[in-house]
Amino acid sequence: MENKSIENIKILNKKHIRENDKNLPLLDTQNNKDSENLLLETKNFYQTIKKKLIFILNQSCLELSNSKNPQILNCDDDIKILKKMKKNPDLYRPDITHQCLLSLFDSPLNKVGLLKVYIKTKKNIFIEINNKTRIPRTFKRFIGLFSQLLKKGNIKNEKNENLLNIINFDNKNFKNFPKIFVDNKKGRLIDIENYCNNINKNLKINNNIVFIINVDVNDIKINEVYKEKDIQYDDIISLSSYKIPSNIECSKICEAFEKIWEIL
Repeated sequence: MENKSIENIKILNKKHIRENDKNLPLLDTQNNKDSENLLLETKNFYQTIKKKLIFILNQSCLELSNSKNPQILNCDDDIKILKKMKKNPDLYRPDITHQCLLSLFDSPLNKVGLLKVYIKTKKNIFIEINNKTRIPRTFKRFIGLFSQLLKKGNIKNEKNENLLNIINFDNKNFKNFPKIFVDNKKGRLIDIENYCNNINKNLKINNNIVFIINVDVNDIKINEVYKEKDIQYDDIISLSSYKIPSNIECSKICEAFEKIWEIL
């Protein structure tokens, strides 16, 4: 049954691509219905798949100021405050986390519900993000939203669902999943498509895959990613021989799995 559904989606996907490649409007009502049904069927089908790609954005610099109206500190707007605190302003880069979130939540992988994102801050605050969350496009709004989260503990929507939620980190949630730490300096250089394809082949049906992306300016020691001693890492990899931004690392991994899982 599952294989039949996959084949139907592939056929509709190919038809949709051919029609759009003509650069002509779709005047046929039936063709339009096929396109609409494709989007609905694809989303509904992938939501039945139990395995997901999990990202942990590690060492995120989300720290509130000590002012009357606390806001997340950043190197552009809070230089004077940071210098008074005897902190290096260059290390306060919440914009890296923002860029990563935009890349992840804009991905087709997230659109079909196969992505899960967590943030672990330098202060060891663990944040769970609902994939229905609309990440603010502007940095100013991002700062406002996440400042509110750190003050309240959660952000809910109109249906009272948690969109952003501070949770207690539990090793058991990730214990049986392959966990890969991405580090351009310390990791071994791999071809990301071949690497992800090999992981997928050996993955159990209901298993998730965890990628840990460092979103801090500074390099950190691998054994300092988490303080919990019982977390074991399966691999440490590098995606390029050049230093690339964290959001590009996120995009490269997402694109690899979108190709493997045939998400167009």
